[in-house]
This record gives sequence, structure tokens and C-alpha cells, in this order.
Amino acid sequence: MFIHGGNLHSAARRLGCAPSRIQDASASLIPFSLPLRLRLSSLLTDYSCYPDVTYHHLRDSIGSYHSLPADYILPGNGASELITWAARDAAAIGISLLPSPTFADYIRALRLWSAQFSTYLYPFTPLTSYHDTFICPPDLPGDVIWITNPHNPTGHLWTPEALQPLLDRFRLVIVDESFLPIVNADESLSVSPLVVRNDRLIVLRSLTKAFAIPGLRFGYAIAAPDRLRCWQAVRDPWPVNAIASQFAINLLDHPSLYLVWLQRLQAWSGRERMWLTRRIDRHTNLQTFPSSSNFFLVHSTPDSPTQSLEALRVSMEVRYRILLRTCTNFDGLGSSWLRISLSTRHRNARLYRALRVLVPA
Repeated sequence: MFIHGGNLHSAARRLGCAPSRIQDASASLIPFSLPLRLRLSSLLTDYSCYPDVTYHHLRDSIGSYHSLPADYILPGNGASELITWAARDAAAIGISLLPSPTFADYIRALRLWSAQFSTYLYPFTPLTSYHDTFICPPDLPGDVIWITNPHNPTGHLWTPEALQPLLDRFRLVIVDESFLPIVNADESLSVSPLVVRNDRLIVLRSLTKAFAIPGLRFGYAIAAPDRLRCWQAVRDPWPVNAIASQFAINLLDHPSLYLVWLQRLQAWSGRERMWLTRRIDRHTNLQTFPSSSNFFLVHSTPDSPTQSLEALRVSMEVRYRILLRTCTNFDGLGSSWLRISLSTRHRNARLYRALRVLVPA
């Protein structure tokens, strides 16, 4: 079974309580609700007929936001659907390289197409700066590379200048920017402008993370038009429902609202990450790792680096109804790691107090 954060309803059944009674720090979602008028306006769309099979208006809206022609855009049923189609192309090209630890959905998608792939250790320590430029050993053979920027689960961030040399080395470069809007509101760190002059690049985006709408399942790919037309020809005809499509249109057709919202998230993420990680480092035996995003890794005590944190994760769930993200399915991590996602100050303080009880200094 594919392990993912945010399994709120399953946890509620285990704990015998309503989902609203649980604090979910396992899924990297923002804790704020969008303006009510924006949410309601999407529900007023006409869903008595099929969506436009070409998603013309939607692709225009996304393309306008990124200053790209609409034929460089393909909406999808969340980033996961688009990861599946990117993996299909990767399987046809050759060996995929994935920096470890890596998001398990890439491996799921590659296995679906019987693709060849290899993971390699991406070195990081508590002293590693998240903007370090190391990405892939120069002598490692491969045809395709998968990059999450910011990296999931470490939260490391690369600049376009650091990623651009990959386009000369690999036959296909897949960059998943699902978390980037939370980190970089003005899009200056996105590699999406490079797709116009390089058909070796696929950029994957999602509205799920920055707008807390995982239930709507909306993402999009930015890539060469010929590649996207091939995907469109073989996938389901209506992967994005009318409500999700209209929501994205309403959001992206108001770029000033979009930018103000992302700037708010960027300030919140930086402020709360610093507040929480400093207290965990100072007052518990857990070790936090630097991150640029709204999540960060914690490791077991320096004196017992291989000690499992699964018992801690279970205790946080059972005793405090706080969900933490297991790292057992992140290749290269394992049970001595957990990932924690940020929330409001009140909820972050509650999580910190629980950790102090269960893992004192």
C-alpha cells in the first residue's frame, strides 16, 4: 500500500474520534482557509455537462500566470497523475536516477511502467545549507533525473542556475515544483521558463500544497507541446473535474490575490519553522535538519542515531492525537526519522509540548 501523509480519516477510525479532533502534522498542507468568496464561486460552476476536453480556458489561465503559451500546459488530476505520465516517458528513455531520500510516488510510477531506475545518496547533515548545489555525482550513469525542488523530504532548495547544467547532461530532467510556491512567491526560482528552449525538461506543479485543497486533486505539467499532446492522446479524457478546473481559473485569473496569498505563506513558514525547530533542538533529544519549506526532518538522538522513532510517532498519535509523517518509505531514511509539517503557532506549541514530554532533553 502506498504510504502517504494526511491519512486523517484512517487515523480517526483507529482513534475512535472525529477527524477534526486530530492535529495532522504528517501532511505538508497550509493551515489557512482561502477567502470564502473564492471557494464558493467555484461551486457555482455548471457541472451538469462534461468539462471542456481541451481545458482551453484553464490552460490559458495557467499559461498567462507563467508567461507561457497554453500549449506548454497540461492540467492533471493532482501531481500524482502527471508523475505517472512523466514516468512513462522516463521508462522509454532509459535509466532514471533519483536522489535518496526521495518521494516514494516516483518509484511507484516508474515500477508501473517497468522502468529501470537507481537511487543514490544525496548527502545532507544538520550543518548542510539547503541551497548547496550538489545534485548528482558526475560519474553516475543515467539518462533521466528526478528532482523535487524544494526537495522532499529534506526541504533543500536549488536555484535554476544549479539545475540548468542537468539539461546538458541528461536526456530528460523532471523537476517537481509542488512545494515551490510556498517558498518562492514571485516564481524567480522556477525552471519553468526553460521549457520554451529545451524539450528535455518537464516541470510538475500542484495547487494542493499552497492552497490546502488536496481533495480537489489539481496539478499541471509544463513541458514541450509535442510531449504533452502525446500524454493527452493516451490518458483519460476528463482527468480534471469542473469544480477543480473552475477553482484554478478563479485563483489564477486574480494574480494579485495569488501573490499576496503566497507572500503570506512564505512569511508564516519561515517564522514558524524557526520557532519550532529551535525549541525542538534546545529542549528535546531530537535533531532537526535545515529546510526551506513548511516541513522539516527530525532524527533520533545523536547518541543513538539508529534508534527507531516509530514508537514516538505512535505515542504522539494515541496520547495526543497528533499525526507525524513516517519516513519508513523514504528510500535512504527509515524508522529513525520523522517528518513534521508546520501549522499555526497554537498547534505548533501543542506539538512541541508533547515532544518535550515524550522525548525530554
